[in-house]
Amino acid sequence: MEIQKGIISIITINFFNLEITLDMLRSIASLNRDDLEVIVVELGSEKCDKSPYIEVMNDVIVIHNKDNIGFSAGNNLGIDHAKGEFLYLVNNDTELSNSSIDPLVIALKDQKIGIVSPKIKYYDQKNIIQYAGYTLVNPYTGRNATIGNLEEDHHQYDDIYETGYIHGAAMMTTREHLEKVGKMPLEFFLYYEELDWTSSFHKHKLKSLFVGEAEILHKESMSVGKDSPLKEYFIARNRIIFMRKSSNVVSFFIFFVFCFLFSLPKRLFNLIIEPNKYTLIKPLLTGYYDALHYIINPKKLQPNKGLMFR
Repeated sequence: MEIQKGIISIITINFFNLEITLDMLRSIASLNRDDLEVIVVELGSEKCDKSPYIEVMNDVIVIHNKDNIGFSAGNNLGIDHAKGEFLYLVNNDTELSNSSIDPLVIALKDQKIGIVSPKIKYYDQKNIIQYAGYTLVNPYTGRNATIGNLEEDHHQYDDIYETGYIHGAAMMTTREHLEKVGKMPLEFFLYYEELDWTSSFHKHKLKSLFVGEAEILHKESMSVGKDSPLKEYFIARNRIIFMRKSSNVVSFFIFFVFCFLFSLPKRLFNLIIEPNKYTLIKPLLTGYYDALHYIINPKKLQPNKGLMFR
């Protein structure tokens, strides 16, 4: 496939959220740019009607896969069809402006920069920040922090600086870098894949940047839900998988002990005492169980097993 220099390929996934996806397309169409290629990967539907997408954006590329193959595999499918020099993977529950794009492209002109994310703000509270970077995950507790989360935006995060990880809702890289690093990892299916992917860039001596001059609005958790069994399972399982992949033997052992003696009992206690949270106990325990099986034999991992809790 011939890569088109200067073109930005915007890739998003629609999983039974058509109206949300169309809102995102409308935000892109309103930019009136001729350097964008827009790709929608529709997952999980038996049949795909492309007409609603085309009514909003007549040159949109729609790729259909009747199976729900997950966040990473869906984005990778879009990457396989993309012709742009720049690859911008964005959630379908985001809305874009020109400031969502141009500062990221400029940052990636530096060959030392591998992948970037913009400032992410909440759509329903447009002056409240969701993401202004991540700290690195603590190798012993598996925890990290989101910089700027829930702060009012007074331009205190308008700078450009290195971040521990980019944010999966909006991340841009280049085709050239992907040839070195590879596409998104497939073990996770949902959650933690962007942390693992960022780590792959770091292993290739490529930096991850937060670009505060760029902004995007995010309607958080439209696809999964803020407190869903699906999310509970994948967060529990994938945190352990991520730590196993990214830690040395000693730090992972300490994390493992911390996880099972502190994190799991604490979470179970909270789910027991909080009203209407008992339905999250089974996915939590199943996530831990499946993570243990991954540690024993990674090749037998079923990335999509958590869909049983949908």
